[in-house]
Amino acid sequence: MNEDELKPIVYETWNDEVVNITTWQTLWNNATTTNKTKVDSIFGWDDKERVNYPPVFAKYPKPFNTIMNHTSYPWGRDSIYLLGQGGPADDGTNATGVYVLCKIHVSLTPECSTRYNVTGSGGTMEALCEDRADDMAYIKSQPDAEYVKSIVNWRDIGFDWSNSLSLNTGIVDADASNSRLLTQLILNPSNPDPKEFQVDLNPALPSVGEALAVMSGCTLLKSTLDAPFVTFWNYTQPILEEPQTQYFNASLKAQQYASGGVNDPSKGWMIILILVFSMNIFVLIYFVLHRGLVTDFSEPPNLFALAVNSPPSHVLAGSCGGGPEGKQYSVNWFVNHEGSHLFMEPGEKTHLLSGHREHPHVHVHGPVEELAPGEVKPNNIGVFASMAGAVKRGLGIKDRPPSKLRPVSAVESLRAPSIRPQSTTGSEYEMEDGHTRTQRQYQKLANRRSML
Repeated sequence: MNEDELKPIVYETWNDEVVNITTWQTLWNNATTTNKTKVDSIFGWDDKERVNYPPVFAKYPKPFNTIMNHTSYPWGRDSIYLLGQGGPADDGTNATGVYVLCKIHVSLTPECSTRYNVTGSGGTMEALCEDRADDMAYIKSQPDAEYVKSIVNWRDIGFDWSNSLSLNTGIVDADASNSRLLTQLILNPSNPDPKEFQVDLNPALPSVGEALAVMSGCTLLKSTLDAPFVTFWNYTQPILEEPQTQYFNASLKAQQYASGGVNDPSKGWMIILILVFSMNIFVLIYFVLHRGLVTDFSEPPNLFALAVNSPPSHVLAGSCGGGPEGKQYSVNWFVNHEGSHLFMEPGEKTHLLSGHREHPHVHVHGPVEELAPGEVKPNNIGVFASMAGAVKRGLGIKDRPPSKLRPVSAVESLRAPSIRPQSTTGSEYEMEDGHTRTQRQYQKLANRRSML
């Protein structure tokens, strides 16, 4: 609507009186009119009954503001009215001078049913009316139920509701946030020509009327408290001293997860369920028969301890400094035991010995020199030794290498020949003095020195 169409129901256009929040408290007693407007038939206004007189607003609200009609003093009026003006929008359109007039009232209809849906993430309530109504509609159980057009007592609730949301602050140009949001939803006419005026609903946004219906819906829920489940007051006393029980028709439907097939295609999942159940039974039997913890040799601490306590192997000869290469990675290793002692040994990989490629760097264990235990000397001898070394280097004097003794094989076994794996039977084995064979083996390794 425009200002000319609203002029019959805007008080400040009638005379030159100053209208503001202070003077309006007195002026609204006379703010009653029977003026005709172009929307009388839409809102049901007439001049026959005073409760059906058109509303009167104090003034035109400025852009993005709303104002309410609180001038209907005679009891029996069931509606409240809102007047708002649009403004320039972010999309370039300008709704300044475009006004919206809304009527809010409550009625009761037996053509609806209420559906309340509860899920794990929350709940929703909706009213299913007319075509969407199901067999739970009130009219199905009470065919003689009447349609209640108006609830006059709701007007007082709507009066407080609109004030609490600052919908009447347009009288002081307060620019309330709720008013701003509502007036941004005003529909712009696709054809502003009064003769061919046309307005289309926005498919992406609600209209002002739809937004007001949602905002005021909470008042209906509050109004149902201590109210009967019929369309009339079915008691003789206006106020009950003791609460009474009310009965109504309802149905409860629960949906739960079931691990079974409902239709023929979904029964194919039973095969997977049976397989999973069978695997669980097998694992249960396995753990019952094999109680206790199992050592995982692939864990680094366990693997390191196992490798250190295992004898050397000829299949990894030459890899002590640079690591294994080529076919050495394909050696299969097994964990063997001798009593309570565990050790690793390679499998039978004879082809590795014949086709093994020589390592690029050579590890040659030099001659071993058997030295007698040296006498412990004071630490200060190191100073003279350093000085003597410097003098010798200056004069070009070189130290004589130690006398060579018998060479030893680079591959040796730490276990007796009778218990050595077959992969090491071809290795040389040296015997030295000692009380036991194991002691002699470790003593031999302790006296051994490598000359690289």
